[in-house]
Amino acid sequence: MNTQRSGETSCLGQIDGKQCGTFLRKDTKFCSNCGTRNTAKIATDDQVKGTDTNQSEQEKATVYACLSGNIQGTDKSKSDQKRSTEDESASDKDKDKSADTKQVEKPTAYGSASGEEITDSDEVAVVGDNDKIFKTTSADLKKLEDEVFTDKSIGSIEKDVFQILKEKGPEATIEYITETIDSWKKTTVKIAVAGKSAVGKSAFINAIRGVNKTDKGYATEGVGDTTMEVQEFPHPKNKQIIYCDLPGYGTVTITREKFLEKVKLLDFDMFLIFVYPVPTEDDDWLVQQLDKAGRQFCFVRAKLDRDIKSAVKKWE
Repeated sequence: MNTQRSGETSCLGQIDGKQCGTFLRKDTKFCSNCGTRNTAKIATDDQVKGTDTNQSEQEKATVYACLSGNIQGTDKSKSDQKRSTEDESASDKDKDKSADTKQVEKPTAYGSASGEEITDSDEVAVVGDNDKIFKTTSADLKKLEDEVFTDKSIGSIEKDVFQILKEKGPEATIEYITETIDSWKKTTVKIAVAGKSAVGKSAFINAIRGVNKTDKGYATEGVGDTTMEVQEFPHPKNKQIIYCDLPGYGTVTITREKFLEKVKLLDFDMFLIFVYPVPTEDDDWLVQQLDKAGRQFCFVRAKLDRDIKSAVKKWE
């Protein structure tokens, strides 16, 4: 039989209608026998919580008293806190009034408010409510300029903005940013549609533009070397997007060398490489050429609709 030790309490929980009676220490939260919370632990936690709350309220009251001026940092006599004469009081009021009405010129980005140039040795001080002085020098501006133009992570547009702001001011900078934001609307994007002969390049260009055989700008479709030269087909709804039908490579007529003579890879922004049914050695060769030229590309599996129809008929 267990013996109750000093500081332990008996569990008040019940098991099968009888008191548990397990001896619990004060730091035990739950009884291991019946799972009942230890009442002694609850009382201790509440007492600690109450103490913390009282201390927090006292701290708040102390801070408020300091801010309102009710508590002094050092003990002073009443005679030290009062003015000795009415003349001294009037003198202090005049000083305060003079300080409040004094105006301090704030610096601009590249000069003072009066338009004078700030040299490396000049300092412009702005006095705040708490008598804190913030200083700006032309050396700081020069340091910022050096960081902008030497940081490789900052793009050319950001550097241009900084340069225009420095040389021409805010209005010219806003105009430049507005033109730059809208520049994408005027940018021409050329998408090269490449692949082996008779893989379906021209059919894709007609389909994506919504052009039929009787419409103007129809790309001639065929089963042989239909496209012998690079042909451009602007999108009807956006003339800046141009699909370029390239000659099919991998034939006796258009060899790899002949293809590179007719197609200048750097003239295009990206390449769509059509393959059917799977990529060939010629397709792999083109990818290698694009890697050297630094041009992006992606593969397109052509004639997938035909394969699906054939599979459906086979299983019917």
